[in-house]
Amino acid sequence: MTIESLIKKVDLLPTVMSIEQEYEIIADVMSISANEILQNKSAFISILDSLATSHMDNVYEVTIENYPEFVNFSKWLLSLKENLNDPILLAWLNSVSDTMEAKLW
Repeated sequence: MTIESLIKKVDLLPTVMSIEQEYEIIADVMSISANEILQNKSAFISILDSLATSHMDNVYEVTIENYPEFVNFSKWLLSLKENLNDPILLAWLNSVSDTMEAKLW
């Protein structure tokens, strides 16, 4: 999936997505190459912002069973730091990574 098609998909979703919708967007995000992210920084940040906003509102749906999905995404985001030498992107990666690892138990 390209960032352009993903941003259109995200724009059609509610601000607070279901956990299943978050899973789907996370899978799509993880299919994007570092090169494409660098070429479409603002769109990528917009997608991350949508995910983080949604996740903050539905963190109560995070369970012991589905928590590893979000930790995996968090680790993937942090792994991008090696290839993305952009201070704004790095700040977003750190922030969204922290949000994805939030839990209530």
